Amino acid sequence: MLVADVPATRPRRWGFCKICKVVLNSELQAHQHVEGSKHRLNEQLVKEGRLPELQESKRAFHELDAESSLEENLPKRRRLSGQGAGFVGAGSRAHEKEGAVEQIARGPGDRAEADHFDRRREEKYGVSERDDLKSGRRSFEAKHDPTSGHASDISDDGRTKLIWLIGSNQLGAVHNNILNRQHTSFNLGLESRNIAIEWLVWKELALGDVMFQLEKKSAEGTPDCIVLHIGGTELADKKYSIKDELMNVVDAVFKRFQSTKIVWCEIIPDNLGVALARPISVNNIRRSIDDTLASYVLEIGGCYLRLDHDLKNRAMFKFLHDGNLHLSAMGIEKFETILRGGLVSLMARDMKIVPTMKQLPNRVNDFVARNLTMFRRKY
Repeated sequence: MLVADVPATRPRRWGFCKICKVVLNSELQAHQHVEGSKHRLNEQLVKEGRLPELQESKRAFHELDAESSLEENLPKRRRLSGQGAGFVGAGSRAHEKEGAVEQIARGPGDRAEADHFDRRREEKYGVSERDDLKSGRRSFEAKHDPTSGHASDISDDGRTKLIWLIGSNQLGAVHNNILNRQHTSFNLGLESRNIAIEWLVWKELALGDVMFQLEKKSAEGTPDCIVLHIGGTELADKKYSIKDELMNVVDAVFKRFQSTKIVWCEIIPDNLGVALARPISVNNIRRSIDDTLASYVLEIGGCYLRLDHDLKNRAMFKFLHDGNLHLSAMGIEKFETILRGGLVSLMARDMKIVPTMKQLPNRVNDFVARNLTMFRRKY
């Protein structure tokens, strides 16, 4: 009886990627590998003659994730720790105001993977991460307290700054709460900060209507800031497929309002979808989508307004039998408080991420790690 030279427990080798030097054990694994950002990056490196540099970095991107999901259409952002690498500059905003930037010097650090975000920016704005190293960005503080601060922290030219808040049910709940209070300012009490607010809220606002409403409002003038709290109406039904649609809306807003500060406000679903999905499932989708959109907006020059409204915290929401989600009194009060402090930090203190830098989502945390100069306080 012949004994096989290879143990029976050894996985069968299906194929081999010559570019990445990775063994492939199945057709599905090969498909995931070829479609992945790691393989595409290595192909680009081969064309540029830079593959040996990648190999010297111990192939940090070549650990094939067997549990990766095909429904996540955007790659995970990982950093490559190699010799001679430098920080990638921040996303260059096509509509940065003249004179409002400073040069960011390259220093020792990590070179990030050129992925989906960089390609979209180059296609939409003609700006890539390589260009960012030359463009520079403003410096921002890493953390803040909206309720305190020295006078020197506040930049105020005396002109009233106009902010548009656009959203659907959850933002509308905050607006209605203000309407029901007597002698309450629609500007969240920020008149002393020379801030005026326009509430552009509609019940079940669809993504396809966002630009229409903004274009309609723009006939009255151009705002200094637009806060986007959108996507909650369709999130539970469209799930991960809503990412590209949201990014297209963001691109359109940046292109149309080139002199305006654009802020992504953390997404909150309005409902659990027609299938009445479990709250924990919707919450996981919400967090993934928010991380992707927040990091994308930061990459192309916008800002990120974080909320404290996780579906796991039942005190923040009212779960109705028809699947709709309403903010509780506590949830509304929390939203309003974060808005008030966050807008001051965004407009008067030139923050990028508000109200806190603690426990950032994965992709946002990666953006901060690659652009530390942007978040250092200026003295």
